[in-house]
Amino acid sequence: MPRYKGPYWIHSQPEPAPEPEHAPSLGPCPHWCNKKWRDAAENHAKALDAWTRTGCRGEQPQPPEIEPWPGEPTLCRKCAAIVRSALRELPNAYDALASAKYLTRTATADDERRGRSDVPPSPSPGADHQDEILSFARDWEDALRRHLRHHAATDHFGDPRATLHASVEYLNTNYQTLLDWDYDLVEEFAGDIHRAYATAVAMVKNKPVRRRLPSPCPSPGCDVKALIQEEGIAGKPWYVECSERLGGCGRLYSESDWDWFAKLLTDGHVRPAVAA
Repeated sequence: MPRYKGPYWIHSQPEPAPEPEHAPSLGPCPHWCNKKWRDAAENHAKALDAWTRTGCRGEQPQPPEIEPWPGEPTLCRKCAAIVRSALRELPNAYDALASAKYLTRTATADDERRGRSDVPPSPSPGADHQDEILSFARDWEDALRRHLRHHAATDHFGDPRATLHASVEYLNTNYQTLLDWDYDLVEEFAGDIHRAYATAVAMVKNKPVRRRLPSPCPSPGCDVKALIQEEGIAGKPWYVECSERLGGCGRLYSESDWDWFAKLLTDGHVRPAVAA
């Protein structure tokens, strides 16, 4: 069509954005959303094995009725958002581990929280966990760099936090590529990230706080007041979720997405029905 015959305003008839291509699922999501399904499948396998050993006497154990959440293609959207948020929080967790006396390298054994009596307590559990966080973050960064054939990372000698920040930044930038890499590796990566962050939160006695937000979901076609914000260390929000259990759409908002929406609310760019 000649330009002079087109619409006067180029945005008067916007074309819908093409939908992204969805990769086929590689199997059930290997993270925590399918824990009940994995436990039920394991219990069924044990019951079936016991039934077989007794000569198949009695009624055969029935398979679990729970259906697993599929991966997209490895982690489901919710688990992928949670793991990514925990990854971004690792530098804050690293700093928080040095905030208490019993977590410093100068703490004495009397300052430790003791566990099993036959295992001597570490003189510095917080510093030990800091080393673990830094170590596995660098290991995953190096493995991903080799897979993508990128240049090796440069250490920030004398500044471990800068080294950790660089590793987290690289993993966060190539996060989707990491999720599409390998099903078993993604399961291990998600477990490492979740375990490292959860351990740090437990050590500083600052578990995530969940609170319900009064505003409705800004997602088009939803508008249900089912928003749950989960806050992590130092009040940093992990994510905001429109909870499906409360009748919501299940959408997840990252910290930057939610800050952007809050700014629209404050500046009056959102219709009053949503801002109410």
